[in-house]
Amino acid sequence: MANTGTTTDGTVIVLPHDGATLHPSTAGSTDDRELEHRICTALNVPTGALPELVGCLPSLREYKTMCEVTRQLQRRCNSLEELLRQNCCPANRLYGRPTLDEYSTRSQIDIDQIVADFGPGYVNELPLAPKQKIRLQQVARPGFIPRMIQVDMSLANNGTNYLDFRIQFYVGPGGKAEGKRIGPTWRGNQFLAKNGTPIIKEFPEWRSCQIEVGSAEYLSVEIEHIGTANNLDSVFVTVGHDASAFHKLCDTSC
Repeated sequence: MANTGTTTDGTVIVLPHDGATLHPSTAGSTDDRELEHRICTALNVPTGALPELVGCLPSLREYKTMCEVTRQLQRRCNSLEELLRQNCCPANRLYGRPTLDEYSTRSQIDIDQIVADFGPGYVNELPLAPKQKIRLQQVARPGFIPRMIQVDMSLANNGTNYLDFRIQFYVGPGGKAEGKRIGPTWRGNQFLAKNGTPIIKEFPEWRSCQIEVGSAEYLSVEIEHIGTANNLDSVFVTVGHDASAFHKLCDTSC
């Protein structure tokens, strides 16, 4: 499609199409040189610059495309800024900076709160006798990513029959809700050697990814005594997480 321009005296002229050239050395005729002069005058550029301007037309199309991409990116940035503005509003944040700072140095999360009246066969306190179960959960806190597990158990009569205990982790709303089963059903001897030496285990993954425990969720553990002797007098279950990484991820500037 041809491009048009207007000279200073009001005359409408047609600019060369893409790829066309117009120069005194090749045009030859007086009319062509006059036309070139009038076009350059209309564009307010020096005489002889017309071929260079025509050669810039493809680049102008690229600049137009780049400008459109820039406008699209700007719209996306505006949408993200609005999303951040809403989420960072104090009314929309579940925890404020003082709470996040408080938990930023706590790399250990104990699962030591007994869930009372969880169901038939579950006890509300220790010791845990054979054929009984007990359910423990963490206290409410900001979300985290558990990395390791440590379990310590003390059995009656100095027992070492850790194999008689099944240990299963869950993530869910806490309380009497069972939640989602996480990882395998462990045995006590996977966490304690015969002499009572702790064996630290990595926390299992969920669908090949690290498990995230949300701020509205609880990490729970169920312990079942499947043996016939030696009550479980006491138990300590704890998970570790990267407190430094937690603080970096949660310390959002609004």
